Amino acid sequence: MKKLIMLMLVLSLTMVFAIPLPTKVVFKVNTGDKELDVTLSQFNVEANLSIKTFNTEMTTNYKVTEKKLDMLRVKSRMQPSEIYMALELSKTSGKPMGDVIISYRKNKDKGWGNIAKGLGVKPGSKEFKALKKKIRKREMIKKEKKLQKKEKKQIKNKLEKPKKNKMKNKKESKGKK
Repeated sequence: MKKLIMLMLVLSLTMVFAIPLPTKVVFKVNTGDKELDVTLSQFNVEANLSIKTFNTEMTTNYKVTEKKLDMLRVKSRMQPSEIYMALELSKTSGKPMGDVIISYRKNKDKGWGNIAKGLGVKPGSKEFKALKKKIRKREMIKKEKKLQKKEKKQIKNKLEKPKKNKMKNKKESKGKK
């Protein structure tokens, strides 16, 4: 009986360790432009950290509803950077968003460069260059805003510190008299 129990225990432990653990799915942007891929990857990380901010930016800039954004994220399983690219491609190409999404679903393995080409925005064209420039400009503006916010905070901290020191000096001078 002990041998049977021991055998069952060994078999169950073997099965537990034989099951592969789920691996984290890595999202990879594929535009055909390494610098643009990095920018969109950073955008994706930031957007996933604050979906509310992402939704606000997209609804403001592209006149799309939050419901549509949520549908694209959940039903179409699109990442924020993919939604952003689709919205921007729709605007750049003049094609309806539905056409861009259909092209995305058919060609997402081939990358955004291929999708853009299929929508009439050819790599190297002035439209494609404008698209890349707009995405990079957006990123630069965001970085500048962060820097300005940081500088304002530093200035505010510097202005508050002397006030605290003056209070200490007054208390110290009262105590000496």
